[in-house]
Amino acid sequence: MSKSTFSIISQSYGDVFTGSAYLAPNIPEKKINGAIEGIARKQVAPNQVLLVFDTTLWGGAGDGILLTRDTLFYKELLQDPHQVDFAAIQAAEYKCDVSVNKKGKEIVSKYVRITTTAGESWDIKNATDINYEALAQWLTELSAASREQAESQEEPRLERRSLEAMPIEIRKTYLKIVVNSMLDDDGQIDEQEFSQLYSLIARLEMPAEERFALLCYQSQTEPTEQLVAEMCAPLDDLARQEIQFSLMKDLIYIQMQVKDDADYQNVPFIREFARLCHISDEQMGLFKQAIDNDRKIFDDDTDDSALEAGFRNIAKGAAAVGVPLAALYFSGSVIGLSAAGITSGLATLGLGGLFGLSSMVTGIGAVILLGLGAKKGVEHLTGQNEIDKRKRKEALLLAVNKHLQKSINMLMQDINYFTTQLAEEIAKSEERTALIEEQQARLRALIARLRVMSGGGACLSQESRYAELTALRQGLPHRLDVERLKAITNTPTTQEFYEGVLAFYEKRTDPESKENGEIYALRNDLSRDDAAYLADVLKRLDYFSAASLARQGLQNLGNFFRK
Repeated sequence: MSKSTFSIISQSYGDVFTGSAYLAPNIPEKKINGAIEGIARKQVAPNQVLLVFDTTLWGGAGDGILLTRDTLFYKELLQDPHQVDFAAIQAAEYKCDVSVNKKGKEIVSKYVRITTTAGESWDIKNATDINYEALAQWLTELSAASREQAESQEEPRLERRSLEAMPIEIRKTYLKIVVNSMLDDDGQIDEQEFSQLYSLIARLEMPAEERFALLCYQSQTEPTEQLVAEMCAPLDDLARQEIQFSLMKDLIYIQMQVKDDADYQNVPFIREFARLCHISDEQMGLFKQAIDNDRKIFDDDTDDSALEAGFRNIAKGAAAVGVPLAALYFSGSVIGLSAAGITSGLATLGLGGLFGLSSMVTGIGAVILLGLGAKKGVEHLTGQNEIDKRKRKEALLLAVNKHLQKSINMLMQDINYFTTQLAEEIAKSEERTALIEEQQARLRALIARLRVMSGGGACLSQESRYAELTALRQGLPHRLDVERLKAITNTPTTQEFYEGVLAFYEKRTDPESKENGEIYALRNDLSRDDAAYLADVLKRLDYFSAASLARQGLQNLGNFFRK
């Protein structure tokens, strides 16, 4: 199979750009926003951007090059932007013109001329940090790879997203490999291993029927090498790399939990998995470092500043050993947070953009990431009082506890399912001896008691969810100010949340309204997770702050003068 465009971009961009070039998933929030607005004119979504090359003087990325999987966007200072699909590049020619100015000085001008299949022609020029000869060759390779892929009509590969948002078959295969690792040493899954497995099952949002199939899988396993191939087959290069690194981190964590930080690098299963996925000892050392950093959330002596410092050290280490930062939290955090949950936690520390997760985590579980320039990030870096130094850690711990409750509830559901199945099997028994009937009666009594205990736990959990939902609703605007929402969701990485927030409100007629009698009122049917998500998003967007009111006022003023 030919090399994909992503492989060419990721492996060769360093030969082309000697300046400010950023490869996904490590594109800073400021750069990706500036490039989408300036270079691509808002024609792409953040999760489509593979590379940004910034040619601006002040680092805003409004001029330069932006690449997606199949398209080149280019904008020069004070010029209109250009766009061309790789497959539509007829030629990318290196040019070197020599001229003499009025003072007799020789001027050398290097550039690349793009000619498209539609007959258009334009130049990439006036940037000092580009090897133009290498750029011409690079674009030629990208064009050929794109055309070859189109001609072979290859199935499109799944692009990067969090593991919980991947198709169910990929998540199930991921978990089968985890089960294989648990069975590898003694052929049994003990209680501690089972608890880790269920925590991961809950993180990945596995439905009930798939959980049952996974538990039955233990009796007839499949070869790990075959499972790895099946898991990676539908994925593109970046997603394949991330899922392999993520799985290795999960395997190491489980080994450390069960064997009390045993020498994981010498565990046969881990060594074999590293060989299959070409993972180095240095990369495994980084995963161990990331796990230790996650565990510091439970350390009483660790405050928000120490957590932030730990995450920054992880970022430096990842760059040194060639691990995409987002891969460390592809399946969420090993301590129990989902990808959306750990993204939220990193955002509160001002590190969302740093880990490149904002373009990967989407959907109802996502939270907005505002990066180091955000109000909360600035407040954190300029100092907090002693109490505030643990606020973000407290939020992370509450989220972990919430995940544990979810795991327990899921396990209770499955216990109920298994006891029901067992009772049905007993009822079908054709044995009629008194002894067997007596044993069956005792067993039915135990099963009935188990059902009552499970049902009671479910009721308590339901009451807890309702109480939490009621508390969460107190902090939400019961009437949404739509104009303010528009003002604070006007960048590429925030605009998708405009419709998302509106979805939690419904139009209602209000006799007291002075305008058209319609308001956006908070829906009555929100779930606990919906309310928590909405509160988190509005908090990240600074919906209640003076800054959001100022932005709304400026937008209204601009609308007034445009009338």
